[in-house]
This record gives sequence, structure tokens and C-alpha cells, in this order.
Amino acid sequence: MDIPPEHLARRFQEKKNMADYGLMFMLQEYAKELVLIPEVIDSVYKTISKIALKQPTPKLDVPELGADADEDAQEAAEVINEKNAQTDKENAKLSKIQQKIRLNVVEEG
Repeated sequence: MDIPPEHLARRFQEKKNMADYGLMFMLQEYAKELVLIPEVIDSVYKTISKIALKQPTPKLDVPELGADADEDAQEAAEVINEKNAQTDKENAKLSKIQQKIRLNVVEEG
């Protein structure tokens, strides 16, 4: 999806794009009575949009080490492997969060 998160966040706040009736009712009808600050709501929607659109971080390439590789090259490869393991954990977390977000945008036209 090539839509910027800010634009997507604005579209999510439109009544026709809210799948949950309770949320729509609260944000559209009772926002002033509940003292819901529009900037805070907008910020939450932008954050959710950024998370939904975020792409997984690519892994780093591990250089192939020959039998004659020195210690520095081996240590560098270990560091890259550790970074890749951390990247895998972060990508797994992102995937779990993204599974909880359902983007439902009604197309105009």
C-alpha cells in the first residue's frame, strides 16, 4: 500500500471506514462529552497506521568464511548472526502486532 500513514489515519477516522459501531459512536457522537482530544486520537491512528504499513527489517548478509578466515572475520560474522537473530525477534513481534490490525478502507467511486 503506497498511502502515507497520515493520510491513512485520516481515512480511518471517517465514519464509513469504521468497522466497529461502538468506536464509531464514541468518536463521532460523544467525543466532546468524553473530552477526547482530537490531536491524541489522531496521534493514535497515525501510530496504528505506521505499524500496519511497516515492512519487516531485512536480514544482513553473512559473509562466507573460508577455512583460512581470521578471528576478526569470525567475530564479525558472529556479530552479524546476533544482529540477524535480533532482527528475527523484532520481525516476529511486528508480525504478531500486524495480525491484530485489520485495515478496512471503503473505496470511493
